[in-house]
Amino acid sequence: CMTIDDVNAFICQFVLSGRSDTLRAIASEIGIKLALQFNPSDRNRLFKSLVDNGMRRIGSLGQNSENYTSLLKLFIEGFGLDLDLHHAASTFSQAFTEQMAALNYFYEKKCDPNSDESDISKLDFDLSDCEHCHKEQLWTRLTKQDQVPSDDASDIQFLSEQMRPYQRGRLETSTASTCFSEFSSYYQLKFRVALSQVHINVSDPRGRLVKTIAVYFTPRQVSNGSSSDEENVNILKRDSYSRFWQKCGTINLSRGATEASLKLKHPVVAANLKITFEEFYERNNSVRANSDGP
Repeated sequence: CMTIDDVNAFICQFVLSGRSDTLRAIASEIGIKLALQFNPSDRNRLFKSLVDNGMRRIGSLGQNSENYTSLLKLFIEGFGLDLDLHHAASTFSQAFTEQMAALNYFYEKKCDPNSDESDISKLDFDLSDCEHCHKEQLWTRLTKQDQVPSDDASDIQFLSEQMRPYQRGRLETSTASTCFSEFSSYYQLKFRVALSQVHINVSDPRGRLVKTIAVYFTPRQVSNGSSSDEENVNILKRDSYSRFWQKCGTINLSRGATEASLKLKHPVVAANLKITFEEFYERNNSVRANSDGP
């Protein structure tokens, strides 16, 4: 039997932080069914915990929090008599008031004719922590008015006109700074690039034991307010940043291979890259035991 903490952790992990809308929707239905097992007192404790923890992250989640807020709504509709709605209403009102105050201050400054440009530029919202922004798509669908030589125009996508034509280039020339962990390499790029293919050359003999390489990206540049690239790139290694990484593909290498390529089904916009060595071949034992005695 799952405890309140178990269900709370499940909802936060898969409804609030789920990778896809489908996953979040399914997890939301499961979360409601799991809540049915609790008595009214425990159900209220679960709801209070979801309100307190979830509301802190809704701002950075953006539209990705829609399933979570819908879940809270279902809690209220289904278990309203068991819940402390006064606490929930107070929390929601405070969050809404703070958001409206921030937006009002922003627009007042933007519309103030006496504000100089330097002050206005400081008002731009920092979206580096916005998880919804990190899911932005490079590709957009053609409208019905567009003429396309296909029976199913809705599935055809095109590259934004803001992107330059693709060309092959070395990662080193586009890298501003790098850092490493035990099995991963992190690359902070000088500028955002549209990525359609990844090609890897293996020169180190030890690298030829690699079996599987995963390629991840994030589309937004990182900054902690410091001018140091070394300090900024270390953000990519933090556990708090891990939720932003999106996997764009996996490269499988045969034993001893010196090169391999990954062609993306849908190109992505990358400001940072992570290359992770996920699987390795076993090292062959080149020393044979001598069975003949002296």
